[in-house]
Amino acid sequence: AAEAAPTRLDTDLLLSAVTRSGSHVTYDYVLDDPDATALDDAYRRQVRDGMCSGLMPYLQAGATAAIRYTRPDGVEIEALQLSLAECTT
Repeated sequence: AAEAAPTRLDTDLLLSAVTRSGSHVTYDYVLDDPDATALDDAYRRQVRDGMCSGLMPYLQAGATAAIRYTRPDGVEIEALQLSLAECTT
């Protein structure tokens, strides 16, 4: 069974929502760091690689995804866009 958001993934990361519009899915995360301004490169690669791998069947079928990170105050830190092209380059 699918888990309902919000779901705490670890001590400083909360999956707050997953929304779908047509073939586009958006994953909204809240990073419990009030000073964050960007994801670090290693973490960004890890997230991208993991999500690309997990979503590959959907991406191959034409879906796209966004992974948005915000601070607890709602300020967006970063948004990663995923598509078949993005995940296979």
